[in-house]
Amino acid sequence: MPFKLKSLDGSVTPFHDSEYLPFYYFIPRSILQKCGAELNSIPRNPRMVFASREACEFIP
Repeated sequence: MPFKLKSLDGSVTPFHDSEYLPFYYFIPRSILQKCGAELNSIPRNPRMVFASREACEFIP
């Protein structure tokens, strides 16, 4: 079930692939550093994912 994000204008947007986000945090950082810039652009702190618009756009 996706999370829903409320924007400043009051509209609610579903965060569709957010149910897979916990699996990302089980992957060790040493493996992710070998993968590429896209995966390393997601913050390692889950709270920062929802605070960063770029991270929210990367995880549709």
